[in-house]
Amino acid sequence: MKVIREILKDHYKYRKQIFKLAKADLIKTYKGAALGWAWAVIRPAITIATYYFAFSIGLRVSRPVGEYSFFLWLIAGISPWFYFSAVFTAGASSIRKYSYLVTKIRYPVSTIPTIINLSHMTTHLVVLLAVMLIFILSGHAPDIYWLQLPLYILMLFLFSTAWSLFAGMISVLSKDFMHLVQSSTMVVFWMSGILYDAGAINNVFFKRVLHINPITIIVNGYRNAFINKVWFWERAREFRNFGIVFFVMVLLALWAYKKLVKEIPDVL
Repeated sequence: MKVIREILKDHYKYRKQIFKLAKADLIKTYKGAALGWAWAVIRPAITIATYYFAFSIGLRVSRPVGEYSFFLWLIAGISPWFYFSAVFTAGASSIRKYSYLVTKIRYPVSTIPTIINLSHMTTHLVVLLAVMLIFILSGHAPDIYWLQLPLYILMLFLFSTAWSLFAGMISVLSKDFMHLVQSSTMVVFWMSGILYDAGAINNVFFKRVLHINPITIIVNGYRNAFINKVWFWERAREFRNFGIVFFVMVLLALWAYKKLVKEIPDVL
């Protein structure tokens, strides 16, 4: 509890600086690019077009989901992945990236992963607005189920922040861990049910593994809001699984912070 109070106190005390640094990080990301913020949508659009071509035209395995096309099903599920894939690696390297804050001005380490997550969350919200617009232009007007999207966004942000604190602390002391994270991105992608329906898998073991994957749960949540029209309380088991994994992730983050926070300035 002492560690939790310390982290929350640092976030409250430095809340203005956190938002300023997140804004600066976001500006730096697109600074110098002629298209600027447009790249926040262009990059995901290129990836989506590639997968759509591969599955719809190349492999010809895509199928409509009810009254929704495969394209709409794809963008509904892949939009949270763009955010998580970015913070999966950026979060792990966040403390090294902002090492000068720790070594020169003694800025609280625990807030640095939050800065990175806020920066990428802004981009995610832009992408999500684009997805909503596509659904509307495709003839699917917003409905009451869309109201649960903020819940899934919050779940995505909290889990990613806990992961970033844990991975960021470990990566400072071990470059091998950072290489492992970078190498695992595609493994996490294919184990998250983004390009296929995780519930349709026949193998019981892998089906259970997928349904304790927090990214799978969030991807399903986005699709439940946009396409399946299912409320979050109708997926109580998935929320239980997410809560357990998130709790473990928080414990790991707190453990890493408690053990390593005093060593970080010397290592950097």
